[in-house]
Amino acid sequence: SIHSAATPVGSFFSGMLSDRWGRKLALMVSTLPYIVGWLTLALADSHALVLAGRVICGVAVGLICRPCTGDSRSVILGEVAEPRIRGLLSGAPHMSYSLGILMVYILGASLEWHLAAGLGVILPLVALAVFSFLPESPVWLARHDRVEEASKALVWLRGGDAIQAFCAARHTAAKAVAFCKSLETNECFYALPS
Repeated sequence: SIHSAATPVGSFFSGMLSDRWGRKLALMVSTLPYIVGWLTLALADSHALVLAGRVICGVAVGLICRPCTGDSRSVILGEVAEPRIRGLLSGAPHMSYSLGILMVYILGASLEWHLAAGLGVILPLVALAVFSFLPESPVWLARHDRVEEASKALVWLRGGDAIQAFCAARHTAAKAVAFCKSLETNECFYALPS
């Protein structure tokens, strides 16, 4: 399908967006092509517009790959979840994607296809709203020498006290810097201090 053929285009850019702009902004940006793609499908009056909507949605799937499901596990969940529940949560994005496909099949079987496509806009809009209230990944912040923000994000995400979160963020930053120094190149972390 043309949707799957377009996915690598988004995947090509997803790592760069996620590493440079942060996980939160990358996730928010990835919802925009979903919204445009579903609206294009809902308003399509020709075969070409249907294909265009599918291509746009395919690019969106690729964009969400790195921040959400990169490396066969959830990058953002791996960075924010407590270790004791990280494994359990790592399958959530794949399960959600599969349930979304099932939901679209059910909607498509029971509603006129333009209406079903129009309803497809709801979840990306909800995701965009939810992402806007979430903090950035503490690991990403620490890797970019924003330790104070990383500690605040940890406090918000885990509900711990500020001193504990600050110490955890400092430890994460030290590990990120040591990892990058062990590599011959710094390309994985664009804004690390030298």
